[in-house]
This record gives sequence, C-alpha cells and structure tokens, in this order.
Amino acid sequence: MSWFKNNTVFVFTLIIAIGVIVLGAVYSSVLGEISGRFMSWVSHYFGWLYILSIVAFIGFCVWIAISKYGSIKLGKDDDKPEFSTFSWFSMLFCGSTGIGLVFWSIAEPLSHYAAPPTGIEPASMGAIDFSIRTCYLHWGITQWVCFAVVGLGIAYFQFRKGKNAQLSNLLTPLVGEKRTQGYFGKFIDGFSVVVSFSGVATSLGLGVSQICGGLEHLFGIPKTQETVMWIIVFITLVFIISAITGVYRGIKFLSNFNTYLALALLLIAFVVGPKTTILNNLTNSLGQHIHYFFKDVFMTNAFGDNEWVMNWRVFYYAWFVAWVPFVGMFVARISRGRTIREFILGVVLVPTLFTILWLAVFSAIALSTVQGWSLESVQQLIASPETAVFIVFENYPFSRVISIMIIVLLGVFFITSADSATYSLSMMTSNGIINPPTYKKVVWGVVVAAIAFILLSAGSLKPLQTISIAATLPFLIIMIAMMPALVKELKKERNA
Repeated sequence: MSWFKNNTVFVFTLIIAIGVIVLGAVYSSVLGEISGRFMSWVSHYFGWLYILSIVAFIGFCVWIAISKYGSIKLGKDDDKPEFSTFSWFSMLFCGSTGIGLVFWSIAEPLSHYAAPPTGIEPASMGAIDFSIRTCYLHWGITQWVCFAVVGLGIAYFQFRKGKNAQLSNLLTPLVGEKRTQGYFGKFIDGFSVVVSFSGVATSLGLGVSQICGGLEHLFGIPKTQETVMWIIVFITLVFIISAITGVYRGIKFLSNFNTYLALALLLIAFVVGPKTTILNNLTNSLGQHIHYFFKDVFMTNAFGDNEWVMNWRVFYYAWFVAWVPFVGMFVARISRGRTIREFILGVVLVPTLFTILWLAVFSAIALSTVQGWSLESVQQLIASPETAVFIVFENYPFSRVISIMIIVLLGVFFITSADSATYSLSMMTSNGIINPPTYKKVVWGVVVAAIAFILLSAGSLKPLQTISIAATLPFLIIMIAMMPALVKELKKERNA
C-alpha cells in the first residue's frame, strides 16, 4: 500500500498511456476526429492566449536575465557546473526539439514559400523573405523561452531550495505547500506526464518516418510496418540502455557525438551549397527577422482569415508547450551550478543563434533548388516532408554521404530526445527524485516507443499530436502562474 501511495502518479499516468495505445490501435479514426475538433476549438477561441503567452515568456526571460536576480546561482553558492559548456549546450539541443528541426529544415521553408498567408503571393520574393524569417521565429526564441521558464523554476526550487524536481513545487509560493503536496499537486504532476509522453511520442514518430523515407529513397527499403517496427525496436533498445547508464555517460556521450555530427553536416552543406546565396540569405533574413519580429510574433487577424496563423504559428506554440514538462525537467537537471543569467543565455540565446545559422544554410539550399520549378512541383515535393530533404540534396555533390549523415543524425536525435524524455518521465513519476528507479526508465521507454509504433502503423501520427497539443491549454495556464511564483520566491530570498 505504501508503494502505491508513493507511486500514484506513475500508476495512473501509465494506465492512461496504455489507454492511448489501445485507442490509437483500435479507434484511430475516432481519435483523429475528436482531436481535430478539440484542436480547432482551442485554436479558434484561445489562439490569442498562446500568442500573448509566448510574448510574456520572452519578456520574462529578458527581464530576469538583466535583473538583480540574474546573479543568483541554481544551487548552493559554492556549487560548480556539473558539465562543461560544450556538453551542456549539446545536451540542451539534442535532448529537446533537434529532431523536429532536422525534419522541417527543408520542408518548412518550401511550405511557406508555396503557401504563405493571405496577402503574400506564393513563390514571390515576398514569400521567400516571409518563409525564412518565419522558420527563425518558429524554431528559435519562441520555443526556447518556453523551456527556459519551466526549466529555470525547477532548477531553482530543486537545487537552491532543496525540493524534489516536481512541477507542482513551482506553484508553492502561490497556493501553499499543503496543496502542492496533496491531490492538487498530484494532478499537476500527472497532467504534465500525460502531455509529455504524448508530445514526445508524436515527435519521435516524425523522426522514424523520415528515417524510413531516407532508407527507401537511398536503398529502396520499402516503408512497411515491419521496417518501422525494427527501426523503433533497435533505437528503443539503444536509448533505454543510454537512459539506464545515466546523464553522465549515455546522454552526455550521445549528445556530444550528435553535436559534432550536426556541425559537420552544416559545414558540408555550406561547402557544397550555393555559398554566396547562403551568406546573402543569412544577412538578409537575419535583418528581416529583427525588423519584423514584433509584427510576426503578435501576428493574428481580428477580422480576416486566421487559418494560416492557427495551422502554423499557434500549432507550433502549443507543440512547444507539449514538450515543456519533460524538456524543462531535463534542462533543469543538467544546469546545476549555473547562475540564472547564465542559464537564460545558455538555454535561450545560444540555441536560437545556432538554429538561425542552421536554417539560413538549409533554407537557402532548398529555395535555390526550386527556383524555376512550377508551383505544383514544389507543392508535390512538400506533400511528403519526410523525403524532401533527400530529394533536394540530390542536386548537390556528395548527396549520398549527406543523406546518410542525415539518417544517422535523425537516429541519434531520436535516441537523445527519447533518452532525455525517458529520464524526465521517470523523475516526474518518482516524486521528483534525481535518480529514478531503472524499471521506470524501461517502462516509459517502452511506452513512448509503443505509442509511436501504433500510430505509425495506423497510418498517422496526427490524432495524438493534435490532441496532445490541444491538451496543452491547461498547462499553459500553469506556466503563466509559474512566473509570478518564481519572482515571489526570489524576492523572499533577496529580502531574507
């Protein structure tokens, strides 16, 4: 009975996860219909809230980094960082949405180029400018501030205040310790787990889908259910072993390896690509991003058509919130010994700059390739985003080497993302202890892999992706509350 009491969140979230697997396998069409309606309702009535929340997160991160609280250490005053700066950056990038960035780095610029919002002519220079700066916004600061807000709170309460790494603890200054230790706190922690395993399973499914697309394109290996199964089984075994070995060995080693591989791929892509165009693209698009930043981040139509905004911008913002619980947990875990200012700069600024550099190279290659193509041909290319990157690089030297590097990069991103997710989910269902039991790492690793496999076998990841994103609305409210809660605790410390 004591075991059940200490593992209430684990038991109930595991039951929900098993229910999702069964529902996805047996009633995938019903799940798709329900999730689609739910997401449409959330987008229509609360799209403005997601947009304003992202703006608030950006403002909060900038303010707290330059404030008097920036020098406070996430740990005891004499604590030193556990990881080198390079390993820290590597784990930040590889343990979060790196897999999504690789998946969309070719397909998304082309998508906005071929189908921009109302008022911009498709395949025009205006569409090119809008396309690239939009990718910078989607994959840059807007996602990293989400991770930073929650990660900062967890790291502060865990390492500075000596509390367990539970998301509910972040609300203690507002609602009191009695509530966060009771059913309210367990609900917050349980809901965070459900949002997390849904979000990570769909993203990992995208990675497997692109690996399959690359294998089929390069080696003629058909994308069958058996192929998907063996890829997921192999990668799952690797990331479970990595998760069991812990942060210091498995995750750190794989993240460092993948960062070197990503840098090598970026360099090769630049060398074989249109170098002058890439450099001009970086210069122009960075200026565009800065010039139109506030207009773009606040973008919504009060009286016109909001379909593009809801399908892309709000969808992305909600997707990032779906990743926040486990990425924030992981980011906090690897950031002990950093100051708040160092944390914000490392978690927000550095990954954003790297993302801009990455997208400047790949968007220039993608858009250069399709110049002279008909609009119908571009639309046909982006209809299968999992193979778009391989088709585009066919036009450049060393295309086979680049494609193999992309497949390996995706595979390791799959491993590191699932690795950090497995570790975080285990912590979240173990009352926030820093070294959760091995059996929970194995269980969550199998659950995440099973959800991805079931949905890919059913033919679509969209239902779970949509419902997990729609379900982020309550968690968004929790995130908003975390900001004043953290400030209240920081003020209390300074005045002590």
